[in-house]
Amino acid sequence: MIDMAIGSPFFKGGLIMVSHANDSDFWVVTNFSGMEPQGGYRTQTMMMLLVGIVSILSIWVASLFLIG
Repeated sequence: MIDMAIGSPFFKGGLIMVSHANDSDFWVVTNFSGMEPQGGYRTQTMMMLLVGIVSILSIWVASLFLIG
């Protein structure tokens, strides 16, 4: 069984990959960087995918040491 201390970050790591254009950070980054919304969608999609994968892998490696 997965410990809640490991399960919650796993959930958040997967959830960050499905960020949406309604998020305020999308519009802040897109507007201040001078990107068009279409370029912002592409950039945010790839970055959130990368952040989600790296966070899930990092949490998985940490769980190997914490749970044993």
